[in-house]
Amino acid sequence: FVRGKYDLYFRDEPYFGISQACDEILGQIFRLKESGDEDDAENFDKICDALRNEIGDNLHILTKIMPRIVEIMDEKQKRESGFKRLSNRQRLSRQSENSMASTGSFAETDVNLEQSREQFNFIFRKFIRIIT
Repeated sequence: FVRGKYDLYFRDEPYFGISQACDEILGQIFRLKESGDEDDAENFDKICDALRNEIGDNLHILTKIMPRIVEIMDEKQKRESGFKRLSNRQRLSRQSENSMASTGSFAETDVNLEQSREQFNFIFRKFIRIIT
């Protein structure tokens, strides 16, 4: 059971309640790895593998509302290949490079906004299916 609350002070932040609920879920998933139980560790690996296989390169879309998902995926990669986690500065630099690459007219922006919205909804539904 998880909960997310839409607070008056955060009304300008879209998806705030959903973000809180997802953060709780991701915390529970992260605790699976830390429990020391083999079954929990196996469940953690299954969830990480499902996220990687189902969402793959689009995982960055979810990090906007649930940044903790990066910790989970990084932890899985670290255990598999000695992966070094990117610092916040490196991550922000890559995001700004990607956002600077996308420029266009207002009509293109409206189309891109609608496509982004549809893509987010699609990826978020996949995420929900994986964790349920």
